[in-house]
Amino acid sequence: HILCAMLLLALVNILGGLVYGYTGVGMNNPLHTLWSCWYTLDPGMLRASLLTSCVNFGACAFCMLSGRILQFTGPKWGLALSNLLCCVAALMIVVEQYWTQVVLHTIVGCGVGLLSCAAPTYVSANAPVHLRGTLGSLFQVSVTFAILFASVGGYFVLGGDRDLPIPRYCQQHTVADVRGRAMLLTLPAVALSLAMLVLTWCLPSCTDYPDGAQTEALLTKQRSDALIPAEAKHRGSNPNPDQSTRRWSPPVGFGSASLDRTLSEGHLDDLATTSPHMRHHLKPLLIGVVTAVSIQGSGINAVMFYSNSFFEAADVPYKSLGSVVIMLWNFLTTLVALLLVDRLGRRKLYLPMMWLVAATMFILPLTNTWVADPHWRAGLCFALLGVFIGAFEIGPGSLFWVIASELFPQEISVLGFAICTSVTWTMCIAVTLLFPLLQHVLGNSVFYIFGAVGIFCALFLTATLPETKGLTKAEITKGLQSTPWVSFGQLVLE
Repeated sequence: HILCAMLLLALVNILGGLVYGYTGVGMNNPLHTLWSCWYTLDPGMLRASLLTSCVNFGACAFCMLSGRILQFTGPKWGLALSNLLCCVAALMIVVEQYWTQVVLHTIVGCGVGLLSCAAPTYVSANAPVHLRGTLGSLFQVSVTFAILFASVGGYFVLGGDRDLPIPRYCQQHTVADVRGRAMLLTLPAVALSLAMLVLTWCLPSCTDYPDGAQTEALLTKQRSDALIPAEAKHRGSNPNPDQSTRRWSPPVGFGSASLDRTLSEGHLDDLATTSPHMRHHLKPLLIGVVTAVSIQGSGINAVMFYSNSFFEAADVPYKSLGSVVIMLWNFLTTLVALLLVDRLGRRKLYLPMMWLVAATMFILPLTNTWVADPHWRAGLCFALLGVFIGAFEIGPGSLFWVIASELFPQEISVLGFAICTSVTWTMCIAVTLLFPLLQHVLGNSVFYIFGAVGIFCALFLTATLPETKGLTKAEITKGLQSTPWVSFGQLVLE
């Protein structure tokens, strides 16, 4: 029974991350080439980049609304709605008009934005405290695997001309050939969305966000009862065993008694008393927003974009294959976070990696001064790129989904998480639009900006980020309310 519940929660983040990573990120890079051929677009024109950008715009807009949407629909139907919107990708391969294609991309982006809030908050609301970090990290692991899968798929689907400039690539292929290749790339997106829809129908509506305070209080009571050994109950004592002895009972909806009956039978002494208004929880909100800024503000998208110049400087003949290798490393490093998040804790894993990410951004521009030979300079840049990606995925890249979903009390969890996630999408759009311009003006010195943002985030979170490992949301909320702003990870729970 418990294993079945854990499997369902794991599948939510696995399939949710696959849909997010493939539909919202991974397939857009190879499809950019094919759309340019299909609609005869100049790669340097705004119309060429608009198809990719409107996915991000749609995701950002709908993510801002997802808090209210999920409070209205509930988490289960919110997941269903998000994947229905993602299924619109099936229409991309039959549309003739360019602006209709823009609308479809925007709708798919809306689905991805809603999914990025619905899946992690659903899992966080129902996961046992000792596995919440691992189950939460599965989302980013699946995202990076989907991006890797899309890179490998794009490598083969684009064919042997994949490394040609887009205008020359289009000359080598007919419109019918381009449409067939686009169909092959979009089919996995549709299949993953349909699989997520099937899973959604199998999920219980086990946590209703508007009544989240009662549900969290019930889970807290269940976990508190599980702390007391059977022999201690017979003696009437109340020991305080180590948290490692905690056992978890599936929440309401996974086969346990309904909340109303539990309350009427008197099994719950009191309910969690937390304010449902976001203005009363500014501390977790600000911590969550800074963790969101640390993802895109640290420069991950800029580094991925700039990696192509490393291939050119090193005279790498197969640039597409080099991108696949980078995505493979990107995926493998998320597995480290998956293994360590519930062993070391969030803070011990997040902060060292955040400092390393910021330091790498300051070292990267100096390679032009330190190393004169272009091949050695490219090799050093590759090494720094590997360190940066590894530190990012082990730290902020994977742990954002865990931390931001844990900080808020249950009744406003989805709203707070939606605000934090919308910040990541906003930062993603800003970096995508501004980085080429800043790079043209500042050159390699543009990375100092990302390094400065990383240093600020690392300093702020060193002072304020709490260690939430092994704590219920009620305990986290109580600790944040009782602890000073500058606490260096300590929470006052008494």
